[in-house]
Amino acid sequence: MSVLEGMACGLPVVTSANAGIASLIHDGKDGFVFRSVEELSKLLELLSDPELRRRIGIEARKKS
Repeated sequence: MSVLEGMACGLPVVTSANAGIASLIHDGKDGFVFRSVEELSKLLELLSDPELRRRIGIEARKKS
């Protein structure tokens, strides 16, 4: 539920591929889905790029 609430607020969401909500997220478009520990580098990209956070947040809001 918290992932959907974040999306509704226009926030970029991050989840594991093992979470049921992952099937609703398009990785890199309206959120981030991690399938392995190595993919955690996506989080660094998200933290360091305000424009990416804004763009992903907008898409997440449209989806929710």
